[in-house]
Amino acid sequence: KAGQDVLWERVHGTDRPLAADEAVFARRYRRREPLYDGLADLGVDATRPLDAVVDEGARWWADRGGAFRAP
Repeated sequence: KAGQDVLWERVHGTDRPLAADEAVFARRYRRREPLYDGLADLGVDATRPLDAVVDEGARWWADRGGAFRAP
């Protein structure tokens, strides 16, 4: 999970449709955040380095009996 300000920094200036208007982005973030929080089985701090986020997700999956297949 990352806050609205972090997510806006990641997308503004790109050609992504939500990156065009910060006010629209903020409204959509506030509207969607409770839904995402309610549906998520796992929440991770996505402001950390990507490898740390992936490691946490992989540990969570493995702890629940998930199996990994080599590509």
